[in-house]
Amino acid sequence: MSQTARTLKFQRGFESERSSFEKLAPELRERYDEVFVAVHRGEVVDSGADFQALVARFFERYGDAPVYFGYVGQRKPIPRVSSPTVPR
Repeated sequence: MSQTARTLKFQRGFESERSSFEKLAPELRERYDEVFVAVHRGEVVDSGADFQALVARFFERYGDAPVYFGYVGQRKPIPRVSSPTVPR
């Protein structure tokens, strides 16, 4: 399979899993509020508060498979901090 074909296959898989996440989103808050989820084959296959650990677990279990990682709940806004201005 060519690199272009693999890229297209990956994109279609990603879009399909993202669409599944969006369809599942209303019911996910009851069980997965304030954590990340991994959606594979149209369902949540893993979850956790540590995004990097979730990603590592997924790829260890499923290899190079289509997946969508999403956050369930309201993300807390990142506070904006002004940095001092240094005259030139």
